[in-house]
Amino acid sequence: MSQTEKWNQLTTEWAESLKKAKVRQAIIDDKMHSFLRGNGCLPTEEELKMVEQLWEKHVQARNRTNEFIQSVLESYIPTD
Repeated sequence: MSQTEKWNQLTTEWAESLKKAKVRQAIIDDKMHSFLRGNGCLPTEEELKMVEQLWEKHVQARNRTNEFIQSVLESYIPTD
């Protein structure tokens, strides 16, 4: 796989994980907002665990992206 293909794969993975986490977080935030205004129910512990897992997947995807950047940087550093 070329560096460009790898980069595209990593950034797509990162963007998708971010989108999923943000959507689920927004749902929980909306539920909490409604509850505090007296118009709804609290988010469940299951929902909170799910969103935490999604954020963790996002962090892992970002870390893989950063590791790729670091490896490319290192491959272009001149050696003595």
